[in-house]
Formats: sequence, C-alpha cells, structure tokens
Amino acid sequence: MAKMWLTFNGLDILTTHFALQMGAIEANPILSGVNSAFGEAAGYGLKLFLAVVVAFLIYRTGRAFLFKWLNAGLGLVVLFNIAVLMYYLVG
Repeated sequence: MAKMWLTFNGLDILTTHFALQMGAIEANPILSGVNSAFGEAAGYGLKLFLAVVVAFLIYRTGRAFLFKWLNAGLGLVVLFNIAVLMYYLVG
C-alpha cells in the first residue's frame, strides 16, 4: 500500500507539473507558496519528502489501513489533475 501511496504522489507531481506548464495554478496553498518562493523543484521535493514521512509514520504506528483512504483520496486528486490537463489540451 505504501508503494501505491508513493506512486500516486509521483503521478500527482507529474500531472501537476504538466498542468502548470500549460498555465494552470497550484491549488495547494502551501505548495503554491513554496513554488513561488523557492521554485517548482523545491515544491516537488517537499511533496515527496512529506509523502515518505507519512508512509513511515503510518507503518511505524501500525495503522497501515489508513493507506486505503489516503490512496483513494490522492487517486481522486490525480484524476482531477488529468481532467485539468484534458481541459488545457482540448480547450
């Protein structure tokens, strides 16, 4: 489940990157601030770092069942990002 969590985070970064290149804006206010202050690479690095920390803490506390809900939520985020990409590609 942690592999899926990290994969979804990678897909979120990838789809966000392409959407930003097409003119979209970052919806996450924290990452938007980091991107503005330090650049996109720093924002992506922070996101991956936090994803690894969350995965570690979930396993450390023995609450691996939480991955089911986190993966479902982040899967929806990735689908939303794909919808944004399709809007920019078609529109």
